[in-house]
Amino acid sequence: MEFERKKILVADDNKSFLMYMGILLKRMGFNVLIAENGMAALKLIKQMQPDLVLLDCMMPKLDGMSVLRYLRSDIEIANIGIVMMSSNPKNLHDSEKFGSCGLLPKPVQIEDLHENLQNCIFKPMGFVRKHLRIPFSEKVSVTYDNISHDLFAESLSEGGIYIRIKDPFPVSAKLHITLNLGGEATLDFHGNVIYIKGLYSDLFRVPPGMAIEFQDMYPDDAALLKSYIKEYLAGDIWETQEDAYIGKRA
Repeated sequence: MEFERKKILVADDNKSFLMYMGILLKRMGFNVLIAENGMAALKLIKQMQPDLVLLDCMMPKLDGMSVLRYLRSDIEIANIGIVMMSSNPKNLHDSEKFGSCGLLPKPVQIEDLHENLQNCIFKPMGFVRKHLRIPFSEKVSVTYDNISHDLFAESLSEGGIYIRIKDPFPVSAKLHITLNLGGEATLDFHGNVIYIKGLYSDLFRVPPGMAIEFQDMYPDDAALLKSYIKEYLAGDIWETQEDAYIGKRA
């Protein structure tokens, strides 16, 4: 199941944090708006009606907690999801009683961010992605009924891969997949087709192809795949940020 790109507003008075979070969220597939203080955030929320707001607790002109209380009192924007961010656990705890839908400790961990995005945006829609996902336009070897096919992928996650093909294999088909993650890192997986998109479906949203769920992954392979995905999303951020705005979990 696919959705239009969701719109997220990030409000924080630290420009470096805004830059890194904007990069990360765009790589995760979202449209991003930014605000440097509470007043600017409130104005943008009213104008743009984002799908979610990531709101720092402590900001000039109007602090995050005040913004949260105002939003929850305005019937026109009261249903917008708000995730409060802070390096102070007490601030996060206090925000729960004012109606935040999520809490995000700083420095931000990718796993925590992903969980908040899923719970606050997609769970109310009845759809949650368990795994991080990235674009992956690389050639993949797919074997079905003892016949090997070299096909291009569209996206990759810790749990599966989407392959472009005009005549997808049937749902529940059992496949063998070989993909190269760069260098000498080649992984072999077994997988099942869990859904397909035909040529005459919404071509602009997703090309024809099939979603494959990985089965019985070896722990070392799963760890390597997870590391590759996180490195794609934030590897350069971890290297270039002057402070740990986006943290790297061991």
